[in-house]
Amino acid sequence: MVSEGLAFGEIVIQGKSYRDDVFLGYGEPQPWQRIEPHQVVLEDVQELIPSDVCYVVFGTGFTGRMVVSPVVAEHLHKKGIACVEQKTPQALETYEKLLSKGEKAVAFLHLGC
Repeated sequence: MVSEGLAFGEIVIQGKSYRDDVFLGYGEPQPWQRIEPHQVVLEDVQELIPSDVCYVVFGTGFTGRMVVSPVVAEHLHKKGIACVEQKTPQALETYEKLLSKGEKAVAFLHLGC
């Protein structure tokens, strides 16, 4: 299990609390910032996605207000990468299931609305 706790505005991973949106990749969790607060554009994620990843999971917030640009989804699709968009609690669950199956996945999680 990746997360030890998830609540509005906070996620706990390996005993460390994160209160900003996070990117979960192959190393330590990283803070994740976007150009627009409730929209994901290609520039927000392009440099963070490893070349060997098969899944990119987006947690769109607890109420699902964050929107992933169709350009992002199309870019990932063209590279053969599955794009999953879900409210953050479900996205974290999906990400953890993918990892438990040995899949190469990363997650971008919006911890707010």
